[in-house]
Amino acid sequence: MAVSETVIAGPGSALYPWQKPSWQKLIQYASTGRVPHALMISGLDGIGKLNLALCFANHLLCGSPKASEIRCKACDACRLIDAGTHPDLIRIEPPEAGKAITIDRVRDLSATLALTSQYNRYRIVLLRDADRLNSAAANALLKTLEEPGKGTVLILLTARCHELPATIRSRCQRLDIPVPDHRLAADWLKENLSSGDCEALLAMASGAPLKALAMGVAGNLEGRNTLFSRWREVAANHSDPVRIAENLSSLPLRDVLVWITGWTIDMIRLAMVPSARSLSNPDLRSALQGEAQKLDLKELFRFYEHLLQSASRVGSPVNAQMLLEALLIDWYSMKRNR
Repeated sequence: MAVSETVIAGPGSALYPWQKPSWQKLIQYASTGRVPHALMISGLDGIGKLNLALCFANHLLCGSPKASEIRCKACDACRLIDAGTHPDLIRIEPPEAGKAITIDRVRDLSATLALTSQYNRYRIVLLRDADRLNSAAANALLKTLEEPGKGTVLILLTARCHELPATIRSRCQRLDIPVPDHRLAADWLKENLSSGDCEALLAMASGAPLKALAMGVAGNLEGRNTLFSRWREVAANHSDPVRIAENLSSLPLRDVLVWITGWTIDMIRLAMVPSARSLSNPDLRSALQGEAQKLDLKELFRFYEHLLQSASRVGSPVNAQMLLEALLIDWYSMKRNR
């Protein structure tokens, strides 16, 4: 699912508790006058990359920033930031989830950067989901990275930096955002989620607090549990995989694949080390261990490869129900020790 990183009132106005170490690295760039012309902020979806990048952009654009603050909130530049109309903050992102950033958008950027900065300070380009650049757009952006212009700072955000061309990665100063400390993330989630199993949600979100919160608000834990029940029914030959696929086709395909992949990885871990502590679905340990004991480890790895192939098709034209049918039929057909 798409994760909205807007839990803080006004993205870019305050830091999440786990972002302070990364913020110190960014502030050091500004305080020493060594702001990189191209910065790649990478990390899991749902850890607040957008918020961190906006905080840094706002700090650079502020007319009177203090090292200990994001911005002064009183100068002309800050008033434009508050209104969302600062002319030297340029945002680029895919037109919609799963779509590519095209060369036309990058050409428009090049034309804009050829003009003089409005405030003669920094000009920030915030490129969200940079891994969604198509090949032509990536090549066009490369020219801008090589000659960005005075005061121009390009900030690329990505959860999949390996999907960007090496030529782009090599021209960026990289800042990897780690998964937050579990206790810190869990405490924050409990403060911001009125109900729900915070530990299970955090595990489902691979430790990303904002993604866990979005899942909790959307009721994804209930959706996952429903799918898990149907998935086990298929394994036990109690349900027709084609009918189950039809019934579950209303669930977001990306979420379904993430959940089933998580269960499969957990089963592989439990098959190899029954006492494994690190699971994506710790609340399902007993049921997953029971399923893993019935299956050959090679079969689990083969099914995992099938899941990866299916996941690679998300974002391209695909019949979600047919893809889910194929997965459930495969799951149904696997040889089991009864």
